[in-house]
Amino acid sequence: MQLLRGDSPPQLDVVASLYLQLIDNVYTMTVVDSVDFEWDDDNVDHLAHHGISADEVEELFCASILRRRGGTDALDRFRVLGRTAAGRHLAIVYQAKPGGVIRAFTGWEMSIAERMVYERQIKG
Repeated sequence: MQLLRGDSPPQLDVVASLYLQLIDNVYTMTVVDSVDFEWDDDNVDHLAHHGISADEVEELFCASILRRRGGTDALDRFRVLGRTAAGRHLAIVYQAKPGGVIRAFTGWEMSIAERMVYERQIKG
């Protein structure tokens, strides 16, 4: 099978489809003032270890994001896919704390499959 530029290998489409089934919701958040972030040395340092700043995490929540459960049984853990103002495609895992507080604690550059899902859903 020959792939054309912009096409994705069939196995990535399968992964993207499975990932899509796990998405909790698609959100467009434009007013970050209603969201508070909890930052301390632990989560700032851990994110920095992955090359992500606290500012980038907050930028993510100012645009369209995809949210899904965070791959754990904890009901307060979520994973979001989104883009920073500079255009980085990031996956961030956070804890939703009482009072609308978000405590981001890890993250990474989106995988190819995550990015495919994000682009499909956001352009929807």
